[in-house]
Amino acid sequence: MSSGANLTHVVRQLPSPHGAHRGDPELLDRYVRERDQEAFAALVRRYGPLVLGVARRQLVDRHQSEDVFQATFLALARSAAKLGGRPALTNWLYTVALRLARKLRARNSRFKTVERVEPADPACERDPLAEITGRELVRVVDEELARLPERLRLPVLLCCVQGLSREEAAQSLGWSPGSVKGRLERGRQKLAVRLAARGLAPSAVLLAPLAAVTVPADLLARTVASALAPWARSASPAVAALAAAGMRRLLPPAVLAACFVAAVTAGVFSLMEERAAQPLPPAGPVKVPPKTVLVPDDPLPTGATGRFGSTRFRHPTEISELCVSADGKFAVASSDRYPNGAHRAYDLNTGRALFTLEGWNGDRFFTAVAVSPDGRTLATNQNGTLRLHDAATGKEKTRINYVVPAPGVKTRDFTFRTSKLLVFAPDCTHVLIAAGDGNALLLVDPVKTAEFESVQVSHTFPHNQLVHAAAFSPDGKRMVGGGEEQDKGVYFARLWNAETGKEQHRLWFGKGKIRCVAFSPDGATVAVGGDGENGKVTVTLFEAATGKERLQLPFPNTARVRSVAFSLDGKTLAASGSSYSPGFDSFSGDGTTRLFEVATGKEALTIDRMAIGLRFAPDGGVLVGAVANAIYRWDTTTGKALTPEGSNSQIESIAVAPDGSRIVARELAGAAHVWNARSGKYVQRLSVGWGSRSAVSPDGHLLVWLEADKTATFTKPSLPGRTLTGSRLRTFDLTAGAFVERFDGIKGGISRVCFTADSKALVTSGSWGTGTRFWDVATGKLVRSFLADEKEQPHGTSCSALSPNGKIFADATYSSHSSASAVYAVRLWDTETGKKLHDLSGHTDRIGAVAFSPDGKYLVTGEPPYPFKWERRPRAGHVFVWEVATGRRVASLPIEITAVAFAPDGKALAVAVADATIQLWDAGTWQLSGEFPGPREWVTALTFGPDGRLFSGATDAEILAWDLRAAKRPSADRK
Repeated sequence: MSSGANLTHVVRQLPSPHGAHRGDPELLDRYVRERDQEAFAALVRRYGPLVLGVARRQLVDRHQSEDVFQATFLALARSAAKLGGRPALTNWLYTVALRLARKLRARNSRFKTVERVEPADPACERDPLAEITGRELVRVVDEELARLPERLRLPVLLCCVQGLSREEAAQSLGWSPGSVKGRLERGRQKLAVRLAARGLAPSAVLLAPLAAVTVPADLLARTVASALAPWARSASPAVAALAAAGMRRLLPPAVLAACFVAAVTAGVFSLMEERAAQPLPPAGPVKVPPKTVLVPDDPLPTGATGRFGSTRFRHPTEISELCVSADGKFAVASSDRYPNGAHRAYDLNTGRALFTLEGWNGDRFFTAVAVSPDGRTLATNQNGTLRLHDAATGKEKTRINYVVPAPGVKTRDFTFRTSKLLVFAPDCTHVLIAAGDGNALLLVDPVKTAEFESVQVSHTFPHNQLVHAAAFSPDGKRMVGGGEEQDKGVYFARLWNAETGKEQHRLWFGKGKIRCVAFSPDGATVAVGGDGENGKVTVTLFEAATGKERLQLPFPNTARVRSVAFSLDGKTLAASGSSYSPGFDSFSGDGTTRLFEVATGKEALTIDRMAIGLRFAPDGGVLVGAVANAIYRWDTTTGKALTPEGSNSQIESIAVAPDGSRIVARELAGAAHVWNARSGKYVQRLSVGWGSRSAVSPDGHLLVWLEADKTATFTKPSLPGRTLTGSRLRTFDLTAGAFVERFDGIKGGISRVCFTADSKALVTSGSWGTGTRFWDVATGKLVRSFLADEKEQPHGTSCSALSPNGKIFADATYSSHSSASAVYAVRLWDTETGKKLHDLSGHTDRIGAVAFSPDGKYLVTGEPPYPFKWERRPRAGHVFVWEVATGRRVASLPIEITAVAFAPDGKALAVAVADATIQLWDAGTWQLSGEFPGPREWVTALTFGPDGRLFSGATDAEILAWDLRAAKRPSADRK
């Protein structure tokens, strides 16, 4: 097949949305007169691959190329009224995109930006010889193509690059099909002759990959959204400035020809340069980010055929504390009370784990971690036990039991009061810890303590309430501590003389508890952050010498600022906060990280992630922080992530498109991630709310999740005088890359959502009088519902499932949070009549997994292991197989599980057991037939794709694909 035919095939795979059949003038006119967003979206889809291709060929940095893409279409939106008479926008968009890309290239050259290499796509290794050949080719083709007359260049551009047929090109240009055909052939021949004269084979033109790039859905959505208000300030300053430049005079034809050169070598450069990065040069001194070493992910486990996301920079579970070394070379993460929690050190250049601290006694409550300023010592705290380790190896050097809980005090309560704070003094010889009741800070000398075999306290800093955060000034002369102390409703931090132990000032913060503090590098300023009211939070800067407030930095739509850090030059402050969730007392895992100019308080950059443990690299070019399970690194000039993108926390569910083209995974920390299921390429991230329940339609088009809706309030008879907050279903079209708002607020406690097999209806279930409801997806209207009597309503629904034919609904319920008095059951309902068919009893703990067989004959229910249990040992009798028609239990599997799924043919049942193994059971005999012992951590989600591949997601955010034929035969003791 010829290159042109290959190109046409690729381009034909692009979606053809509404508006694709209309001409450019009509679409522009609709946009100008009616601000028709769909009309503008049609133009972006039509020319997006062309524009992004130009930008990527000209620029090494993919982020800069995306800026050019957005700026080009923003310029189109602003100039639309003047361009309506053009038969086609190809030349105009090419010209603008090239001008902007060349502008950035020239700027990069002036600043002599050092090229940084990002991890390459494992499926596409680079060939150095191919890179040299590609670069030589583009220079030669550039020179020769510029000499072609425009009438010959245009048909080549439309047909070979944009992928139009000759008939489509003729219609677009207003030429006859014969003219297009003749000029296209003459253009190719002339170019081939000229290339041959310069020593290149004439086939070079046809063999050069000509397919345009694919525009990421999130980039397309952002670009289309900007067209609603093209002159608004919502666009980033970089994009707005480029758009303004794009509206100036156009380039001459010779330069326009150069633009096509970049396009005809699109394939060459997309393979060579798509993943390289070259940051925008900042004003003032040039910050050169460190080179990112090309590091492959861990080898796939036996039986696994693919990985979605990356294992690098990922902790086993959610990070509760992160401490970064002063030189920025490594970080230590701690997992607090979460399953599989650990203290683990990571290399910040490669993302590899360096070591995991051993020797813990099995108690899950260890939280505090600190690295000495010289980077040599690592300190950890657990239940009043302070340990010092060699920071290079993790080997324990000293252990200090500095406090014991009083008689009658529970270990859990005691731990929460003591182990959240640990800070090294600048001299590296003392450590600041919390006293036994959490209401005082102790400056301890570990060396003398070990020598005298008793705790040696240099100073005690008394506080009246729990202290959450503390920091030393760089010279060690001052110390600030703050938390829950308040006077008449105003919370404050205490500023101490660290050498004498005397209080110097009180820093009056505001109406919320203090969560984080930091000194500027010169010790003159103290930054304080914490809780706010109704989404209004500030970070306050105080003068260390006087304790007076110097500046307030507003942090909009935020419930709590959780981390603050100064850059080493003291000019920038980074702060990160969790989003405000109306109607909820808890704090969202979503949020933002913002960079402020310390002198003026002006916000310089926003990063759409909430992080803890913020720390600037020594040169200020990189900011490090923990996002859920992941350690992130960001370029402080552009805000772009240097950590491989992917899921960042425990995987809650996985869905595969019916054609097997993509997978959608929802994580616990409030995001859904989309990958190309065939190539493994990451496509986009969607914010769906922390812990939110979600579902993907079986046809693969819609993603739906639940959000709190403060307008949908309701009451409950058993809770008199209390107003409760309802929910709203949010819908995102994965194909169009846009939100589809169809549902009103729902009054009631919704805890589960799923689609019917035909994708036409949504089913929601919950407690508090909500029951089970069926919703029409097309209209958002309630179709039918069935509600249990208030007296019979369970306390909550832990999981649910709909039979393949949609006729039976199963919900697993619990009657109380107390395990001693709770009743656990599975109820089967007739969805047409709302009649309860069966109560399936026998479970002794909360049910965490349910699944119908593909034929609807069987239902499998299972209990997960205790979530905080450290010895992950299977126990018998907690997975049951039920016959749906009779409600009879037909099998009991001697395991406890965290996830379950039937194979599409119904012959195999896949379960994730508590020792992080995936097992396969024969669905005819209910005997163990195979297993995959490969996952690193607990598997929390299982699903099958249409091709029979099994997909698993785990607590460490890893998603793997498995080939069932490669399953290992179980050992005799496992059968």
